[in-house]
Amino acid sequence: MQLQYWPLYTANRLDLAETLVSYIMQNLEQLHANAAAYSNASGPVIGIGGACPYNLMCPIGRLGNGRPMVGDGMWIVHNLHMHASRTSSVTMMRDTVYGFLKAAVNVYMQSAFEANGTLHLPPSQSPEYPGQKCTCGDTNFDIALFRWGLTTAIELASRFDPEASQLPEWQRVLRQLTEGPSNEHGLMIDNGTGFDIGHRHFSHLFSLYPLHLIADDPSK
Repeated sequence: MQLQYWPLYTANRLDLAETLVSYIMQNLEQLHANAAAYSNASGPVIGIGGACPYNLMCPIGRLGNGRPMVGDGMWIVHNLHMHASRTSSVTMMRDTVYGFLKAAVNVYMQSAFEANGTLHLPPSQSPEYPGQKCTCGDTNFDIALFRWGLTTAIELASRFDPEASQLPEWQRVLRQLTEGPSNEHGLMIDNGTGFDIGHRHFSHLFSLYPLHLIADDPSK
């Protein structure tokens, strides 16, 4: 679903892209319910546990308990951010995107753990990649989305909510978050799985596109 909307932002057909915004808002209660395993006093949580029916009923399992699909919730938030950016809607960015972003970041915040001075994520799935049977963590798909979520949450807090109680913790976690794992062939699926099997999704490259966290030319 997220991929299908990208051409609409590029083509400036935001009237058509508005359907995703309405759809997400209509199913907000279900998005909260999907991430119930991560609920705590830190604030609301949202999530989508992978492929789901039209009502978005698809709970995500707790990170570290098997290999749940975690990043789809943050990926939806990225779509909402693209929409608000292209409409230059301060109201949508402040009242909708920022709230969704905090809820999606909160899921990752509860799962990150420290090892050797850096923060890591437990095992999770990389969409559509076959053969993920190891119990390895730091899935590039999730590391990239977590880093983008933290960076964007800090940026929006500086604009709309400079006294946000979460801001110092977001900044600390961003500083300590590990880089996405890589080997001699480039970015890996996770810290124990190289990109050995081709597939259509290429979600392990999200830090390159669409999140633009690293340049595809190392000299830049």
